[in-house]
Amino acid sequence: MTSTYDDPHLDTLMGVVAALECGDWRTAWIELFRGDPTGGRAELVDLTVCLRCVVRSMRFQCADGDVRMAWEQLDTATRKLRAGGHPLVLGREPPRTWRQGHLVWATIRLVLRERADLDAARQTFEQLPRGRQELVHACVQHLVWVEFDPWTVRVHPEDRTLLRLDEAAYERFRIINRTDICARATRLRQFADVHRGPVSVKSWQRIGGYGPVREGALRVLAEESVSHHPVGMPVRLGRVRARAHAQQWLRDTVR
Repeated sequence: MTSTYDDPHLDTLMGVVAALECGDWRTAWIELFRGDPTGGRAELVDLTVCLRCVVRSMRFQCADGDVRMAWEQLDTATRKLRAGGHPLVLGREPPRTWRQGHLVWATIRLVLRERADLDAARQTFEQLPRGRQELVHACVQHLVWVEFDPWTVRVHPEDRTLLRLDEAAYERFRIINRTDICARATRLRQFADVHRGPVSVKSWQRIGGYGPVREGALRVLAEESVSHHPVGMPVRLGRVRARAHAQQWLRDTVR
């Protein structure tokens, strides 16, 4: 496989990977779903399918915390990579001059990162006691994917279309609220065990509502590792910024 320096389709897909690495799934979505980013090149079709799965997975997590659908998208990407002869194992990074080979490697890395994050969420909810801590960890996901995500804070001109939320859900979207945090907590609980019931709004009331839930989430973020995957993988900026804020808040309040 030779390097190609003036291939606009490779340039597009490499730009998509760069956007997804830092968490800008909106830019990636527009590039991947408007027109044909492969230029009709068969060798780029499978990679484009995988990247579309990653971007859908990230949208599900950002928009409403539908982690089961997010995981299914990553499963599809995994099967597509394996069918193309690419085992889901991250080898040594190829030279960037080997552009298509590097694109394959970077796509595998993205899929592995997103799977690792969802695996960590599943394992966390398998061990959590019901109620309070489930709401706190659901709020962590809101902080990471919504409140501190730079591309969610900056309202995209096509935000409502990209998020695919109805009017009422979109109006609540950026605000930590009982309806959406309980829904996120329910999806995470059932991702860990499909037989579990929903997280009751009474849990939100018992914990004391918005203030204690958000404070608890910041404490969790301040103490967690910045990532759930091996050193060297890119971390979404939403998580980096949320954790940095949580750590600064904790330093400011601990005497």
